[in-house]
Amino acid sequence: SSRFVKPNDGTFAVMQDGWKLVRYLDTGTEELYHLATDPKEDHDLASSNPEKAKQLRELIYARFKLGK
Repeated sequence: SSRFVKPNDGTFAVMQDGWKLVRYLDTGTEELYHLATDPKEDHDLASSNPEKAKQLRELIYARFKLGK
């Protein structure tokens, strides 16, 4: 049993292979950026690259044992 309570609000971010996903738990929204080509995070790619967003989202779920 974990001593940590599962979060249900707040903001989580994960970075992998030059990509960054930001997930807002309270709204269920997320933003995806390719940092190599967009270091200032001006262009959200979540809707145009749903498979990459899903891959990074799974990392957040696994790490924090969040419900889907």
